Amino acid sequence: MAGQTTSESATAVLSVDPDAERGSRVPPLRAGRLASRPDRSALVAAGAECIGARRRGDLPLVYSVNLSLRRYNPTLPDATGKWVGLANFARLLHDAQFGHALLVTLIFVLVAVGLETVLGTLLGIFLNRLVAARRVVTSVCCCR
Repeated sequence: MAGQTTSESATAVLSVDPDAERGSRVPPLRAGRLASRPDRSALVAAGAECIGARRRGDLPLVYSVNLSLRRYNPTLPDATGKWVGLANFARLLHDAQFGHALLVTLIFVLVAVGLETVLGTLLGIFLNRLVAARRVVTSVCCCR
């Protein structure tokens, strides 16, 4: 190794295969090979978490649907209630108080979304026209 350059000696050191005696061939490590291969353990962990989150969300949903199809009284939590099917929803369609609450909610949503859209657009136009203080306003309003 006395007559080799630095790059030749580094190549010689890297090309030594400890498994060469046993006859196994290890492919040479190329640049980017490990970086391009997806980390399977991270994918498995992420997939397991997604499945777990999905399962944790199923139980409350199924329980709520079950309760909506029964005559259930929340003041008596131990009583499971009599099965009435879609009768609860049919009763809601003929209830004037529910209809009024639904109408008030619909009006509130339409007005709130409309006002937020208009005011947000006007504020965006106003902030876009501020040339002198754009950096200050952006740093105060849009902290990241």
